[in-house]
Order: sequence, then structure tokens, then C-alpha cells
Amino acid sequence: MALDAAAARRLGLLFALTGAVAEPEHDAFDPLSRFARERRAAAARRAASIAAAVPRFAGDAPVLAASARWYEERAGEPLAAVLGVAVALDALPPHDAPRLIAAAAGTQFDPAVVQAYLAALGMPT
Repeated sequence: MALDAAAARRLGLLFALTGAVAEPEHDAFDPLSRFARERRAAAARRAASIAAAVPRFAGDAPVLAASARWYEERAGEPLAAVLGVAVALDALPPHDAPRLIAAAAGTQFDPAVVQAYLAALGMPT
């Protein structure tokens, strides 16, 4: 997908730091449900806010904020689309993730990112 791998890794780590400061809550919802999407959007806003407060990472804040908006606005930021899938994958059981992510392609996730994910697993796209 011609993306900056270092930037994608940094964004993933920044997002993970956000989870470290968030109050964990029990989540009985389907990770791809409307309720979980709202939580992912809140986490993305929190990650963007934290990044914006640190001059070294301030440039990453818009990408972090966009990572939870693809399903609503079809945000055109490729790294945000990758991060949105990665965050969802983190919440899904590994054995169900490929099927669930594939089913959400085009509605919650950028289809090109989903295709790349499935291809990396050696699954049909």
C-alpha cells in the first residue's frame, strides 16, 4: 500500500499508550458493534489529544483522530485506515478476526486495507 511503515508503527504505539491510561471497562459488546465503534472513536480522540500535547508527536494527532472516522466519513488518510483496522483487530478473537474484518470491509474499514490484511494472512481477498 506504499505506506510509511515507521509512521504506522509509531501511530500504533501512540494508540497503545492511550489504552494504558484509559480506565479499562468490561466490554460485552461485539467489537464491531455501534457501541464499540463509539468507544474506538473516543479512544482515537484521546490518542490525538495526547499526541497533540507533545510537540514531537503533534503531527500524528490528525491521523490518530481520523483512525476512527473511516466508517463515518471515508477519511482519505491511508495510515488512519490501517490504524482503524489494527485497533479493531486488537479487540477481536484471533480465530474470528479475518472473517469479521472481511465482513466489515467497505462499511467500517477501507476495503484496500482489509484486502492487504487478508493477503498478508494468505487468505483469499
